[in-house]
Amino acid sequence: MRILAIGAQPGDVEHACAGVLARYASGGHAVTIAVATTGATAALSGTADEAGRIRREETEAACAVIGADLIWLGNEDEFLTEDKPTRMSVIDAIRSVGPDVLLVPSELEDHPDRRAAARLGSDARIPAAMPLLGSHHGPVDIPTTFVMDTRGGRRFEPHGFADISDTIDLKQTMVECHVTQRTWAKAILGVDTAEDMLRLARMRGHQAGVRHAEAFQLVLGPPATEGWALLPSTRGDDT
Repeated sequence: MRILAIGAQPGDVEHACAGVLARYASGGHAVTIAVATTGATAALSGTADEAGRIRREETEAACAVIGADLIWLGNEDEFLTEDKPTRMSVIDAIRSVGPDVLLVPSELEDHPDRRAAARLGSDARIPAAMPLLGSHHGPVDIPTTFVMDTRGGRRFEPHGFADISDTIDLKQTMVECHVTQRTWAKAILGVDTAEDMLRLARMRGHQAGVRHAEAFQLVLGPPATEGWALLPSTRGDDT
């Protein structure tokens, strides 16, 4: 299978679903991470261009941990918009991968870039299948789509869980690749992103009856898909 996870900023996907991406990768599936913005403002020094370059390098390092491909959309950090060019770029990203499974952020996120990425990802999945909508790549089948957990699990009500007990160490390694984000979050927000990730993984694991888990919602509607059968899950509810 082909798996595509879309995040707003560098490190978002790793925090939300790197454990399940590692499970996919270990099973021989092709994994791609798409990042919508440069993340250039979440740094403590240097210029925005320098910060954006470093954050891309950190994302490349995180992808390398599990052999994932990277799509870097390069939109301006803090100002992700839902205009036509941006939506077309997301449609093209989906078409370039042709994913069987698409993972998108939740609209319940606190950050506006993450909420915009949630809508862009969800709204692009059906247009990506439309033959008369022209882009750099041809149409693909509508992927089975899952919504990823929010930061800290705030306001998110899971439909199901993926057991990541065997891949939590890989997930932590990927999260810790984002040194710039971790340093910035500690200084500005008083949050350790790696510890925050582990806390959430343990909480979701407790809910799922395993040591560590990630939580998801299944997007219902077209197409008729195999649903939870495509996600390495401990429990899923299609209703």
